[in-house]
Amino acid sequence: MIVVPSDLLATSSLVSRMLRSIGFRTSTANSLSGVVIELLQVAVVLVVAGLASHFGGKATIRIVTKFRHRESGSNLSERALKRLQTLGHTAASTIRFAIWALALITILGTLKINLAPLLAGATFIGAALGIGAQSIVKDVISGFFLIAEDQFGIGDSICTSDVSGIVEDITLRVTRLRALDGTVWYVSNGDIRKLGNQSVEWNRSVVDIQVNQGQDIQSVLSAARSAVQVLYQSPEASTILVSTPEVWGVDAMDADHATIRIVSKTAPGRSADVGRMVREAVGTAFTGIGALTGPQPQPGLPRPQPGLPGSG
Repeated sequence: MIVVPSDLLATSSLVSRMLRSIGFRTSTANSLSGVVIELLQVAVVLVVAGLASHFGGKATIRIVTKFRHRESGSNLSERALKRLQTLGHTAASTIRFAIWALALITILGTLKINLAPLLAGATFIGAALGIGAQSIVKDVISGFFLIAEDQFGIGDSICTSDVSGIVEDITLRVTRLRALDGTVWYVSNGDIRKLGNQSVEWNRSVVDIQVNQGQDIQSVLSAARSAVQVLYQSPEASTILVSTPEVWGVDAMDADHATIRIVSKTAPGRSADVGRMVREAVGTAFTGIGALTGPQPQPGLPRPQPGLPGSG
């Protein structure tokens, strides 16, 4: 085994002697020495780029995370803290991209590859690369404005034209979402034309509950208001309710039922939780006054008729 000092790896004569020592002819060793040196340089560039990308990205996220934890006890809002986290992940991905782009340029220079003929506008390959680069530039510019305008951040619940979920990561080029069923979606930032964010400032929960026709409406509304007032004062709900839920009154009415609408202003992303709490609290109150007794036919199913099977 031949041990080669690292400071002599770049010398052609040393590489040539190594090749001759393992059985290559002098002419072959001399011609291959340049190729071996270039491959070694490429390997060094890849290793350095990999280490710099890994530790540089982690260091950036760690710095932002420490700052976020330090500021969490200050007057910064939760939205501002989320923005810090998003900027940290975006900065880390940008640093990784810049490192690997520099590594690619260095490798191409080491291998003496001239891309000018391939990038010529008159060639098919050049046109294809131009179209691809145009798409990437579009994604990057869109990602920059999405982050700069704070349209959404990591942890936000968003919906685009055809995908919805929780934002797990965002870079200048692509956004990663986790849907309710666990599916991970990757959405190019340039493809986001319409965006809804359910995690900004507050949400609204709308609950409709049907009561039997013939009930005293004022008694039903009074029971609903009492139930939501008690709910608002409960420790579990008070942290996710912005204000006391409002009983808007009778929203619809037919021959069998009256629909009571209850609207709640909730913390970001908690409208579904509040909706379940309101249904449970108001449903219990309505059961107590007999407003939910009796059959309630499902849409599309006939009502049971007296004297017929299934009518009870």
